[in-house]
Amino acid sequence: MILATLTSSSGTSVTRGERDVGALVATLTECPLGSVCAHVVTTTVAKLLVKCRVLSPLCLGSSDAVNEGVYTRRPTRSSDIEEVSLESRLGRNMILCHYHDIVAPLLLSRSVPHYSFQQNETKEGANTVEENKAKYPCQIDFVNGTGTNNPTLPIDWTHHWRLSLFTFVWLCSLAGSDGGRLASDSTGRLLLASAKAGSLDGAFLGNIANGRSSCKTDVLGALSKLLVRTSSGEKDSGSIAKKAESISSRLSMFMPLVPGISLALISPLFQTNEFSAASDSSMSLSITEARALAAGTLKELLSMLSLSIQSLYGSKKGLINPKPGAKGNVHLSNVKSIYLSAAKD
Repeated sequence: MILATLTSSSGTSVTRGERDVGALVATLTECPLGSVCAHVVTTTVAKLLVKCRVLSPLCLGSSDAVNEGVYTRRPTRSSDIEEVSLESRLGRNMILCHYHDIVAPLLLSRSVPHYSFQQNETKEGANTVEENKAKYPCQIDFVNGTGTNNPTLPIDWTHHWRLSLFTFVWLCSLAGSDGGRLASDSTGRLLLASAKAGSLDGAFLGNIANGRSSCKTDVLGALSKLLVRTSSGEKDSGSIAKKAESISSRLSMFMPLVPGISLALISPLFQTNEFSAASDSSMSLSITEARALAAGTLKELLSMLSLSIQSLYGSKKGLINPKPGAKGNVHLSNVKSIYLSAAKD
C-alpha cells in the first residue's frame, strides 16, 4: 500500500503519502524495537530502499535476501527515474516527520524504555507478565519447540536496530549538509554514551551466538552497498559523479557513528577486569570465537571505510577530485577533516 501511494501520480498522492509515512514513523514512537509493529515498519522502509537500490537485500537477512532478488535486475532508464522519484518522496516525507533528528536518534541510542517479559517473570512473578502483556500487547517473544529463541526469525531488537541505522544514514544524507550533519553528530554522541552504559551490547552482530557469523556477512555487505562506490561499468560521467556524491554524503554522515559502534562491538567481550588480571599475573587473555569475530568485524568495517575514502578522495584516481579553485574544494576539505576527527575518536 505504501509503495502504491508513493508511486502514484494522482493529485491526492502527495497528501496520502505524507499521511502514510507519518503513520509509520508514529508507530515507531509507540512500539519498542523487538516488537511486531517495529518489525513491520523497519522492514517496510528497508524494502522500499532496496527497491530504490539504496540498500542491499542483505540488510533484510540472508533468508529474506533471496526473496528480494527481483530488485537486483539490471536497471533501465525508466526504472531509474521511478526509483529516484520513490526515494525522493519517501525521504521528503520522513524528514517532515523528523525521523532523522528525533525518532531515529532515540531508537539507535535506546534512550526509550524497552521491556523483557522473561526477566520480569523471573523477578516479579507470573502476574507481572500478564500485566505487561496487557499494557504492551505488541511485544512478543518467538520460541521454537525447545522453548528457546528461534534464530531463524528476525523478530529481534538488534535486527530492527540495524535497519534503523541504515535508514538513518541514508536520510541524513538527504537532509542536507546542515540538518543531516547536526543530526549525525548528536546521534554519534548518544551512541557513544549508550555504548559506554552497555545499552548497545549485541546491537551490531545480534544476541544469538550461532547467528553472528551470518549476521556479520549481512551487515557488512549492506554497509558496503551503502557506503562504498563499486565499479558498475557505467560510462556516463554525470551519473558516476552523482552517485559518488551520494556515497560521499552517506559516508560523512556515518563517520560520527563509528566510535559508538566500535565500542558497542568490542566492549562487551573485553572487560577491564580481565585485562587487569592478565597484566598482574602470568595469565593471558583468552581469545574466544566471539572475541575473534567481533575484532574481525571491526577490522573489516574500518578497512571498508578506508577503502571508500580512498576511492572517493584519492589524489589521482578519486571519483571526487575537482580542479584547483573549484567551489567543491571547500566541501571536500570539511569532509576530510570530519573523517580525521572521527578516526582520532
